Amino acid sequence: MKLRLWETQLSLNNLVHFPTLKQLSTDSNDNKRYISYILLLKNEFINRFTDFQKYKDGFLLFSEPFFINTEHVREDLQLKLIDLQCNSVLKSKFEAVGVLEIFKYLGNSYSKLKKYFSNILSMFGSFYVCEQFSLMKLNK
Repeated sequence: MKLRLWETQLSLNNLVHFPTLKQLSTDSNDNKRYISYILLLKNEFINRFTDFQKYKDGFLLFSEPFFINTEHVREDLQLKLIDLQCNSVLKSKFEAVGVLEIFKYLGNSYSKLKKYFSNILSMFGSFYVCEQFSLMKLNK
């Protein structure tokens, strides 16, 4: 959204968000060069995040397992997901410990769901490690 705003404002020679450029620039043709960089950046974001759309339902299952519509979930996980959603003890535990900790409390009967959740989590392993390190530093 910001990139779109900057692109529009630069094309109108509105440099309100670029005070340094405003001081240095006297030619509106300079803005065209920056607009081209913004367009390149926008395209790069689109290319890199296209895959996330493919995994949208999987991410939703991971982050909100008790609230997702089971019809939007892979068929091999649907029945176990219904079992999970009907388990009031696990739902309370989920509300207490959150998304990253609930998987520790799922028994062997939820092995397919646990494997699926671990696959999703592995996509963000480095983020999780950094977050845990930050929490350790804060607790220290």
